[in-house]
Amino acid sequence: MSESITEFKGWLANALPRYAPDYCSFNNDLMSYKERHKDYICFSFLVHFPSWWDDFLPPCLVKSSEFLAELYAGAECGNLYSILRGDIYLALESTLCPIVQEVFNEVYNVQPEEFAGYEVGQ
Repeated sequence: MSESITEFKGWLANALPRYAPDYCSFNNDLMSYKERHKDYICFSFLVHFPSWWDDFLPPCLVKSSEFLAELYAGAECGNLYSILRGDIYLALESTLCPIVQEVFNEVYNVQPEEFAGYEVGQ
């Protein structure tokens, strides 16, 4: 496992319990989190994986890390930032969902359900 994914999972393991009080029924479904929590998770993922920046940030940027910090720090800076953050989340959702689920299961000691299989009657 790469160092970046280990660090990101460590960050996530600390963040998920902090988010829990904001939810009546806290679960491991990233899609049910509030926008600000999704933004924190996406921002942290991108900070830990700068190789992904080329996929999401404009190529003309000179200081990509500063732009990324401003994009996520400027929560109320305008509609364009909200659109960009939303698009980044949608692009990262399929990558982040299994990671969030895995870390959630580890933090809360949840045993994943066994695969039911493809046999008749299951």
